[in-house]
Amino acid sequence: MGILRQLILLTLFVGCGLVIPIAYVWITQSSALTIHHISVKSGHQAKPEELQVYLREFVGKPLYGVDLKHVQAVALRHPWAAQVAVRREPPHELVVEVTEREPVALIKKEHLWVVDSRGVAFKVAQSEKELALPMLFEPKSVVVLLTHKQANRPGGNIVEVQKLSEGQSRVLFSGGLEVIIGVKQSLGQWEKLAQVLKSLKGKADNLAFVYLDGDSKLNQIPIRFKKG
Repeated sequence: MGILRQLILLTLFVGCGLVIPIAYVWITQSSALTIHHISVKSGHQAKPEELQVYLREFVGKPLYGVDLKHVQAVALRHPWAAQVAVRREPPHELVVEVTEREPVALIKKEHLWVVDSRGVAFKVAQSEKELALPMLFEPKSVVVLLTHKQANRPGGNIVEVQKLSEGQSRVLFSGGLEVIIGVKQSLGQWEKLAQVLKSLKGKADNLAFVYLDGDSKLNQIPIRFKKG
């Protein structure tokens, strides 16, 4: 085809508004821009080789033809994937960045399930480390654990959080301490516990029970020591 004829056709395409649609079809369907590799950036649990198995359906497809939200949804099928960001790296690569879940507790269903920091039960507990996590009786009690961590874990390691009512929980510690805490404003209540323990000094290890209630107007905090 001569140059003059090409210019005439291009002029006609521009006049008819066809250049953009033709370019779009070429970009989204051209074999010159296919996906050859999917690069996965993740942590220790959502292993790149595992995620690449999840995402293998996209290899060989046009780079600009795949729906990035679909790629994201497929990557989120991995139990450890909490958030996924996907971007194109021309000419032949997809980059998938995975933010992993933070395991913080266990909850009893048909099996013991691991609960993340958002209160989502996402996998059956298997490892020794997972089985050592604190036990919850409902997912939303995870806030009690998160605020305890934020307050620098006064009282030590929590082993169980039991629901008493919509407003209160019973928290059991590995050292035998029992704490009643209000669900609302729990961070402030954990900070109160830290103050109580600090004030007791050498007697803190003998503490058996502390009643913390965010709605209480009392200036005193009821406590009880271990017998003997």
